[in-house]
Amino acid sequence: LDAVNYGGALKNSGDLAPTIHMNWNLKKFLPEDGSIQKFFQLIIAGYIQAVNKMISDSVEEHVPGETPIRRASQKTDSLDKSALQTFVADKLMTQLYSIVQRIHSNMPSNMLGDRDVFPK
Repeated sequence: LDAVNYGGALKNSGDLAPTIHMNWNLKKFLPEDGSIQKFFQLIIAGYIQAVNKMISDSVEEHVPGETPIRRASQKTDSLDKSALQTFVADKLMTQLYSIVQRIHSNMPSNMLGDRDVFPK
């Protein structure tokens, strides 16, 4: 990604669960009405958390002889990509589409005078 669009899970030693850190420039272009921006952020945070859990579940906690760096590099290789694709297709896309529906139902289609903001 880039400096204005990023997200990830950060786990500090001693923390039970990772902290989700993210910044999405796209969010600024979503309406504030109807909590659309907040809803977008919750959906993406849920996605990041789910992927982090999939990665954590796919790797054993301790492999004798392996260093933390080796284990970390193996995490992305061992991730079940079909499970991730299913998650995106079944859950994430449905949730993101619900944002579009919320925008369409909460925002008037003629916000900018005669010009339609949302095509029909």
